[in-house]
Amino acid sequence: MLGLKRGAVKLTLFHKKWARLYKQERTFLLSVLKGLDVEIEHVGSTAISGVLAKPIIDLMIAVSKNSEIKKVYTVLGKVGYIDRGTQGVRGRRLFVKGLESKRTHHAHVIK
Repeated sequence: MLGLKRGAVKLTLFHKKWARLYKQERTFLLSVLKGLDVEIEHVGSTAISGVLAKPIIDLMIAVSKNSEIKKVYTVLGKVGYIDRGTQGVRGRRLFVKGLESKRTHHAHVIK
């Protein structure tokens, strides 16, 4: 239901559990980022009911204070997210969660 091998492209039917899985991850991230001024939203195809989607939860983490951005990167690394850099997208940094054989979450961090 959730997860995809790194580099693979696969679309699946929408699954109603994705909203719950997003909420669980959001709650977890807000707890580990406690005290930092961030907003977290569910973005990407798994956030849109009824469409085909890649089975990876995409989260957008907006950091409002420039002074806190490196703290967010550090915390994400400590809780199992892997820093993949900007991937060519200026102003955004991508963090991935899960094994290479089964990526489950992408966290897009923006200022």
